[in-house]
Formats: sequence, C-alpha cells, structure tokens
Amino acid sequence: MQLYETLSGRTVIIGQLPTNRISFRSATPLNRIEALQMLDTVLAQAHIAMVLSGDKMVKAVPADKAWSESPSEITLPWRQLPESSSIMSRTVHLDHLQPSHTLPILAVYANLPNGILPLDQHQTLLLRDYSSNVRQQLKLLEELDTQGQNMSVEPGAAPKRRPAPQPSDPMSHSGGGR
Repeated sequence: MQLYETLSGRTVIIGQLPTNRISFRSATPLNRIEALQMLDTVLAQAHIAMVLSGDKMVKAVPADKAWSESPSEITLPWRQLPESSSIMSRTVHLDHLQPSHTLPILAVYANLPNGILPLDQHQTLLLRDYSSNVRQQLKLLEELDTQGQNMSVEPGAAPKRRPAPQPSDPMSHSGGGR
C-alpha cells in the first residue's frame, strides 16, 4: 500500500482486507500510470479493489465490497480505457436499445455484483466494474446501439437484425429509437 501511495500521490485508506502477502514484478519498464494499473490488477487478483475517493484519497476495500463504494466516473472513449482492474463507473445514454434488454448481453463482461443498472425510462445504463470489463461493455454497446435501428435485442436472446424500413413505409418516418 505504501508503493500505491507513492505512485498515486494519494493517501490510501485501508479497510478490512485479506492478509495475503502480495509480490510481483514487471517484465518490462512501466511509467507511473502503467505501474498503478498493474498494481490495480495484481491487487484485484488478491481480492482487493482500489476505489478513488476525491482527488487526494483512494480506498483499499475487499473486491466483493467494491460495488457498495462510489467509484469515479471515467468518461474516456472505450479505446482509451486501460485493460486493467481499475474500478470505475460510467453512465451510458442509449439511442436505440432499451437498457434492460442489454443486461444479459453485458453481464458476460461483468465481474462486480450489481455492476450494471438499466434505467429504461431515461435510456441510460450505469456501469460499475473493472476498467477492462467496462471497456468491453462499451465496445459492444457502441456496436449494438449504432446498429440499433436495424437491431432487436430481446431479454435473454442474442441480437437479431430487423429489416431496414422501406422509404414507402409510413412508420419509417416516426422517429423510432425510443
């Protein structure tokens, strides 16, 4: 935890944690950010989650309790999210898909309990999980929601293509999507 404090420049608040001794080394040189991401991943393997708390602190909590914390919202595009076990949250606004219908598909990439919260009335999903999982969820959502006018996702089913509306179809001008 001292190394984490030094690298992050944040005070580490330590909760009730497993008493495992953790050791690791990198096969390649790492910059400060990469070293923190590696530490997040190594600690997650030991069932410890590091949750940012404001600008000056980070909480070390048991991974199974991380869902009850309020992780920082990271708004980077999915391609820029680290492939690490850094805890994060993300609010996603969908244009074409009903959020609750995406739940069974996104759950494949979920690790933390209650990490996906659909808010159908607002066309919104709240995602809380490890960065690598949220990255995969966002990538999939981008593809499905972009194709959403021509896709149908039913609860518990794989996405199915819908035929595109024909120009003579009066429903094709209804605005759809919500």
